[in-house]
Amino acid sequence: MSSDQVVATWVFMVLSRLRRRLNLPTAEFAGLVLANGLVGFLYAHHELLHYYDDDAVCDDVMTYVVSGD
Repeated sequence: MSSDQVVATWVFMVLSRLRRRLNLPTAEFAGLVLANGLVGFLYAHHELLHYYDDDAVCDDVMTYVVSGD
């Protein structure tokens, strides 16, 4: 598996867990992901974030969304 495939799989896993944590319908969650550029954020920060557990990564993503950075 290439490194891009590994990162893409990890991003998908994080987004799936975040959607379940927020308990949002898929369409509403997709809007949140697109509006906040979450795929790009996760991809750009994969090297750091993939070492943390799922709850910590979800917390970081929510901090990113709330801060608007």
